[in-house]
Amino acid sequence: MPKNNLFIVIDSLYYDKTIGNDYHPATMPFLDKLRSEGITCTNMYSEAPYTEAALVSLLCGIDTLKNGSYIRKLYGKETIMETFRDNGYETFSNCVQPLVYPSYSYQGLTEEYYNICYEFETLWAYRLEFYSKEYKKNGLDDKTMKVIIDLINDNFITWINFLESLRDNKKITAFIYKYVDTTDVKENLKQVNDEYKKFNKNKSKYTKELLELGKEHPVFKIHTYNLSKKMTPENMLKLEKRYKKIITKMLFKNMFYNLRNNKLILTPKEDRKALIKSYINAIYNRFLYQKIDHRIKSKKAAPSMETTFLHFEDWLLKRQKDKPYFAYIHLDDCHRQEFFYTYDTNDFNKLDEEFKAIENYMHKLPKNYRGNLSYDVSLQYADICLRRLYTFLAEHKMLDNLNIFICADHGSSYTFDPYRKNYVNNEHRENYNMPFVIWSKDLKPEVINGMYNTKDIPATMLAMNNLSIPKTYDGMSILNNKPRDYVLLENVCGGCPDYNLRDFMLGIRNNNYVIVMNVNAHKEFSDGEILAIYDLKTDRQEKYNLKDTLDRSVIEKELKILKNEFEILKEDIKKHNFIDV
Repeated sequence: MPKNNLFIVIDSLYYDKTIGNDYHPATMPFLDKLRSEGITCTNMYSEAPYTEAALVSLLCGIDTLKNGSYIRKLYGKETIMETFRDNGYETFSNCVQPLVYPSYSYQGLTEEYYNICYEFETLWAYRLEFYSKEYKKNGLDDKTMKVIIDLINDNFITWINFLESLRDNKKITAFIYKYVDTTDVKENLKQVNDEYKKFNKNKSKYTKELLELGKEHPVFKIHTYNLSKKMTPENMLKLEKRYKKIITKMLFKNMFYNLRNNKLILTPKEDRKALIKSYINAIYNRFLYQKIDHRIKSKKAAPSMETTFLHFEDWLLKRQKDKPYFAYIHLDDCHRQEFFYTYDTNDFNKLDEEFKAIENYMHKLPKNYRGNLSYDVSLQYADICLRRLYTFLAEHKMLDNLNIFICADHGSSYTFDPYRKNYVNNEHRENYNMPFVIWSKDLKPEVINGMYNTKDIPATMLAMNNLSIPKTYDGMSILNNKPRDYVLLENVCGGCPDYNLRDFMLGIRNNNYVIVMNVNAHKEFSDGEILAIYDLKTDRQEKYNLKDTLDRSVIEKELKILKNEFEILKEDIKKHNFIDV
């Protein structure tokens, strides 16, 4: 029988922070164990520094901006789940999120479970707010209006389906049902249906009113749900009192070590205001006490990593064994705001173990420690959860016929090592370089140091299972191909990824340079602006931008690659412009 496959994506893992070095202890010793027993890739890079864009490459094996980009999520692309399903696998995910373009989030799942509730406001934040500003300022053409109408329609359908599933406690909401207060769900469903009828009566008029009124529109007055019943109120208060001293110790240790070891150095060309703000955020973690505040009912939108793994374990025990499975589990406990304990359990033995691990980590801090202590212990928590899952699989004899793949979707913006002028939408390595580990009982250990993009991960998973790689994939298996000479960076720099109305970022990273440009699909490559150049031979931490001083002849080879990629993207954008709308 073919092997089962477990694909674990831990959001926001920066490779350097998952291993120990001379200024911080090892954060993920269990992952290190899996690394030593399997295959590890040290130079795996995302093409984008945030989840929505990064998932195009990670799940579809293509460059981020190809085949319609991510304006409509994964629409028009073949996901790794579809490929495994079409090869006879049961495909599972308990991390389905009904966001933005919900019907094309994770195509190809045979077993799917929501891990958050639907919120119309997310559509506004990710798409409609941008279009509202454009509509008021310049108006919008018919093609863009069709995109917006389709987005709104898709969201209403999903909103209604979500509420009906919640009302009837259907399988897709089984993972989160016990955490949601459903007392008014029927009335809520009626309100959404009524609003959807108004939309259908005149879609164009409704859309224009929504863009004009913004959050003053009646649709925003409809109640939305969250997972507010994760812990009992009594235990939330108990948790705060029980672990407040540890949180206080974290706060002051983070402050003390960074003040001593993580000096802020300003140069005349730096944006001093932004750097100082970054420095203050690193020195004083103002969010730390909120992580245990009993008044905050929902610490994170989704269930914790531990609870997510427990649900997966329960599914494994109950599933029929006539098919192999491919399970995709996406976890954001390490994502800002990062969490370092199981925030939805009433088991204080488990919580004591997790907070004791935090104390032990702080006890091991070297004198020259610097960074983000909260982020470090969130990685340690993720490692604890991985170890618990592995132990379960071992105890139930589920490891012999299993491939485990562990990676991130992108790196982490909030390591504060070094400080940056801006967090997410930059070109620095910490946002892109992430671990990729393959573990299987019969694997020969190997360290792969060549450069790869995350579009190579789907092809690698298929190669591990002796399955054909679809022609739609741009990626290649890291197992039987020479490494790349460079990796690409491309995305629309946060916000709505409309490449008709916005520029996009295009970059290249090799062993010598990082070069990033701002380009436009409707202009020429020569019209683009070079935003940053870093010489990695002399500036490994990418502190000194040479865009105004470096002789362009030195980077002629890299610019030629970027120009070629730009022309490919430009043609692809013309062909797939918003895809069939």
